[in-house]
Amino acid sequence: MIRPILAAALGLALLAPGCTGYRQQQAEDAMREGNYDRALHYWKSLAKRGVPEAQYRVGLLLSLGQGTHKNEELAVHWFRKAAKQGVPEARTKLAYIYFAGRGGVENDPDAERWMRETALEGSTDLRYRLAVMYLEGRNCEPSNDEALHWFRLAGAVSRRGIGDRLRKDGLLIRVAELGLAQAQHRLATMYSQGDRVPKSKSEAAKWYYLAAQQGNLASQVKLGWIYGQGIGVPQDFVESARWFSLAARQGDREAQYQLGQLFRRGVGVPKDEVQAHMWLNVASGKGHGRARIKRDELASTLTPAQLHEAERLAIDWALERQRERDREQAERRAQKRETEEKDETATDAEPDAAPEPAPEQAELLETEPLPSAEEDPNEDTEEE
Repeated sequence: MIRPILAAALGLALLAPGCTGYRQQQAEDAMREGNYDRALHYWKSLAKRGVPEAQYRVGLLLSLGQGTHKNEELAVHWFRKAAKQGVPEARTKLAYIYFAGRGGVENDPDAERWMRETALEGSTDLRYRLAVMYLEGRNCEPSNDEALHWFRLAGAVSRRGIGDRLRKDGLLIRVAELGLAQAQHRLATMYSQGDRVPKSKSEAAKWYYLAAQQGNLASQVKLGWIYGQGIGVPQDFVESARWFSLAARQGDREAQYQLGQLFRRGVGVPKDEVQAHMWLNVASGKGHGRARIKRDELASTLTPAQLHEAERLAIDWALERQRERDREQAERRAQKRETEEKDETATDAEPDAAPEPAPEQAELLETEPLPSAEEDPNEDTEEE
């Protein structure tokens, strides 16, 4: 009998006019009715008591000019209070206002920290904006190193890369020269196609090379074709095999297929039918239809011992690739922790995304006409 009475008493207390829950319900009801004046009144009373959600709501109404005159600096005041209490939406709003250089950012000594913390946990857009901030010295000391760091972090969480956005913002060449592989790959593609720049096979090859040296998968595949066909560079099958090999070891199925064919024919590499079967088998396992056909043709010519060795190598490669992915994930987690610790210290005193598997292409050494650079499906790849 005592428990029902206590429960009823607690329910009445929660509905009492002075209770936080009661006030919050009133504010929510007013918001649904579109009565922003009344909602602001209730949210303010709760915000002054230190309720984080209410502080965020007051900042939101002030920033939108709902229920009162628009006042961004006062909105920032309440967003900061809510952000300090761990409201993620408040921190995001604060970051966007500061990125735009508004809300009294120049008067907030913690502005840079807010932006870094929010970008670290946020989307591609937030990281990209922070990179541009450092690149151009907006409300901070310009830093090419910090800009490059945040551009890389932005590209790491973007499915399509950031090359197109850099181009639209007029920053592509500048960031490519800074050393961002995604920008270098996008610029190379533009030179290859004559897109907004004079068409130049040699310039395309140069920028693909710079990106590929940094491990950019799409550029490594491109260089395999460029050297194999002599597009903008002297034809060199050894170089072609080298770049296909690097891309194959990163998991690109087209590169794996081309490398298998080079080993099968002994072009650019010593002829090795065991290695050829191994790479064709790996590519086939990723759904490459032509690799499966060539693998089966080759298998019929191998001895049982050779076939067993080729299959063992394919299994070993798959296991090693999985270990590499595990190591890469561990390194990314460690880099994230390092960035977080760096920001915490500052308060107290960031694989190119790999591209989607390319559609199957004509074999590099076939006698039929080879695809041009412009026809290569990897040309438009933005995931790096």
